[in-house]
This record gives sequence, C-alpha cells and structure tokens, in this order.
Amino acid sequence: NPQPDAAALPLVPFAGRQKAFDHLYHRLTDPEKTDTAVILGRQHSGKSALLHHFHPFFDESFVSVYVPLRQLPLDNETAWLKALTRLTNTALTARDFSLARLVDKPPTAANTRLWFANDYLPNVLAVIRRQRQLVYLLDDADALLHAVGAGRLPDDTFIFLHELLNSQTQLHLVLALDAAAEADLPRLSPLAGLT
Repeated sequence: NPQPDAAALPLVPFAGRQKAFDHLYHRLTDPEKTDTAVILGRQHSGKSALLHHFHPFFDESFVSVYVPLRQLPLDNETAWLKALTRLTNTALTARDFSLARLVDKPPTAANTRLWFANDYLPNVLAVIRRQRQLVYLLDDADALLHAVGAGRLPDDTFIFLHELLNSQTQLHLVLALDAAAEADLPRLSPLAGLT
C-alpha cells in the first residue's frame, strides 16, 4: 500500500512486476503506438503501487508525473489542468529541472486548455530536452470517466488528451483503471482502445 508514507516507499519490497514493466517499456518506446497504455486490475491488486514504482524501474530518459485523480479537483477543466500543472512542476523540481523557462502568464478560465496545450506543455518538454519522455501516470482513471460522464469535465476530454499525444511525440499517458470499470473502456476512445 503506497499511501501511508510515500517517503518510506523506496524501502518497501516490491517484486513480481517485471513483465508488467517490460510491457510498459515496450509500449512507451514503440514509435507505432499512438494510444494510451491502460493498466486494468481489481481493487487493491497493486495498480497504484506499480505507478509509484515507475521511476525506479525506468531510466533517466523518462520523466514521470504521478497523478492521483481521486485527490484532484475534477469539478471543471480549469481546476483539473491547473492541478496537473502543479503536479508536473513538483515532479520537475524533484528531478532538479529548472522551472525558470516555463511560461509565467497564468491561464484564464476561458483559455486554460489552449494555454496548457500551446504554452505550458511545449515549454515543459523543452525543459526536459528532446532525449527525454514525459509520462503522465493517471491513477484511478475511473474518476476521470465519472467527471466526464457527470458533465464536470468536457465531453471531448479524451479527444483533447489524444490530440496532445499526437502533437507531442515526447508525451505519454499511462492509465490505471479498476476492473469494475472495464465496461467503460470504450468511453476512453480515441485515447485508449480495447486492444
């Protein structure tokens, strides 16, 4: 359980997931793959732990950002993208990247999506440099599905995320989804497919 003390996480034994990490590595390095990797499993089967252990397994060419969706404000797109920005900045700082080159102008509620896609994200990718990949690890992706289904996030949220992946070759998404939400996988289209 990664929740009680994240600082002690490196000391916790973690084994038996080599095949899962190998599969993820293949997915993230395959230039033909344009969709998102989805980790599907029962509750308490280790999906969150797998995401938490992403950084120790992958080399320095991958910059990961753990995104605990259940803990984020998914009430509207502005709040969600600003929270994603804060998590990204924290991850960059933890890896000793300078945030000085990031765009200083804050977004407005009307232009948050455009600001994130056209200003913020390209600057983040420039900060980590071309040889590195930025990987968003979206935990409890069913929370995102619920927010879209309830109308708190736009209906085209998954299309927007898919377009980000297509426009930024350094960007990747990994989603952890409870097996109870497996029937909702088609709603992730075109971001992720059933294959």
